[in-house]
Amino acid sequence: MSDTSSKNPSVLIIDTNPDVAKILVEWIAEKYQTVVCTSTEAGVAKIKSDGESFSVILTNWGKAHSLGTTGERIMLAVKEHCPQIPVIVTTSLPNHYDIRAYGPFEILQKPMKLGTLEEALEHAVAGAAHVCA
Repeated sequence: MSDTSSKNPSVLIIDTNPDVAKILVEWIAEKYQTVVCTSTEAGVAKIKSDGESFSVILTNWGKAHSLGTTGERIMLAVKEHCPQIPVIVTTSLPNHYDIRAYGPFEILQKPMKLGTLEEALEHAVAGAAHVCA
């Protein structure tokens, strides 16, 4: 986790693959405070307890299973607890129609480049600041 005393925008990263979460932190930690959850349950709990404290939520949307995808469960928690916080979804799935129905701020196709992620985060933070102003 980054230094939370900084004035940098904060990003909640939710990815069930700890290696991917670590890479995402390494990519953005210079410009953003980061908090990482490596399980869907931890991510939902963090959204319920502190969701409004984040500038952006960054989560993965994987293949569906009996409880739904991580992204689906995260999007539902955000809609219930902090709908004004923009969510960026990353996915390797080719079809984004199901994801779009949940209203993410942006969908990034994996594999993605650092510049693509940085641009999406900048737009999300700017959009969130505009909504909260």
